[in-house]
Amino acid sequence: MDLVRPTSPTDEADGPAEALPDAAVRALAEHRRVLAQLLVTMVLLLPLNVGWVLWSAPGGDTDYNRRITIAPFDFALGGLVLVWIAHCRLRWRHAARPATARRRPTAGVILAAAFAVVFTVSFVAHPSWRGVEYALRLFAAAAVIDTVRTLAPAARRRVCIALVAAGAFEAVLAIAQSVHGRGFALYPIDQAGPLFSFGGRHAGRGGLSHPYHLAVFLLLALLAAVIAGRDTTGRERRLWMLGATCLGAGLGVTFSRAMVLAVVPVGALWAIEHRRLIGRAVRPILAAFALGLVVAGVMFASGWTERVAQSAGSGADRGRAALARAGLEMASNEPITGVGPARYVLALDEPGPPDGELLPAHNLVVHAAAELGIGGAVLVSVIGLWFARRTTRRGLLAGGALWLLTPFFMLDAYTYVFPTGLALTAIWLGMLEGRGVDLHPRTDAA
Repeated sequence: MDLVRPTSPTDEADGPAEALPDAAVRALAEHRRVLAQLLVTMVLLLPLNVGWVLWSAPGGDTDYNRRITIAPFDFALGGLVLVWIAHCRLRWRHAARPATARRRPTAGVILAAAFAVVFTVSFVAHPSWRGVEYALRLFAAAAVIDTVRTLAPAARRRVCIALVAAGAFEAVLAIAQSVHGRGFALYPIDQAGPLFSFGGRHAGRGGLSHPYHLAVFLLLALLAAVIAGRDTTGRERRLWMLGATCLGAGLGVTFSRAMVLAVVPVGALWAIEHRRLIGRAVRPILAAFALGLVVAGVMFASGWTERVAQSAGSGADRGRAALARAGLEMASNEPITGVGPARYVLALDEPGPPDGELLPAHNLVVHAAAELGIGGAVLVSVIGLWFARRTTRRGLLAGGALWLLTPFFMLDAYTYVFPTGLALTAIWLGMLEGRGVDLHPRTDAA
């Protein structure tokens, strides 16, 4: 599987080299170097379990959904956004624009502009500090997507190494937490307190706040291992295999059903079509990942048995069904503007604490309908279908990579509500859209 196609020097340029002054070329190259360094720093800081509350609703200082928090990775993210803006300004300043040329906006630009309009209308109707924060984080996510998308092969490789190294560390920490039965309180690596228990086994969360959040991080790290490990040999390949084994074992102690829905169909697809889709260099890495997942699943079998029981029968997923109903009811009350960006839980708490927990809808479309109105839900659905079509046209391998995080958009809230989840989603989308990344099926003759 040739995931990353080598690029020529002209592929990395922001325009024809001869059209740019030497000073601009050097400045753009320096921007790209700094952006890659900030991205690696952000990846390494993402799992740290520490933050500072800037604002909270009454009684919401301990609830992420009702507060604004700054985490260590936000400092690297803020620096990345500032450098990215400077990079874009310099690039546009020197871009060749013939007077007679008129570029039609792309579908992506049109959809982004439409979302910005819907978001703004909803925010004007229901302004909040949470809405301001969410707007800034979405802008930062766009900067991360563009940065990852345009990384040079060497820089992309460093980002992948950081993702796999951080993921492997978090996986080992999660396994240790599961065996220990509690967090170790190794501030700021992890926090104290009990873990979720299933069948007498405990779900490790690493340095993140929830085991399902860890599952997202580890699946993104798996994609990074596949992308960067495709052309390795010997000792280096064994290191990728070791990292993949840790990632699989770490996923085995999260007890995430969304993870199962992500991994099982993709694993079956890639196993059936492995000779056509997956090159020889990557097969050992995926086999090592599967080995780690199976071993952890066997060792913590009682926990998985309980999760299977919870997912079967007439009572399956009653909690998520109730969350979806609450979201749809909220959308029906405010069908045009919604309750405002990032105000879902705040609005849920306004009439007084509900009978259930104060939680998001755990479904992206329902969540968008409640916060942005029916138009927002339709637009989010169209954007998702547009991106899915754009990605799957590159082949089954790309479709599998797209699916890895998709169940978390349908059954969870982390990937589009939490700051760390938004950052991970942005990296994932940038990887799928990466310049020089080739996800077309091909036969590996190596």
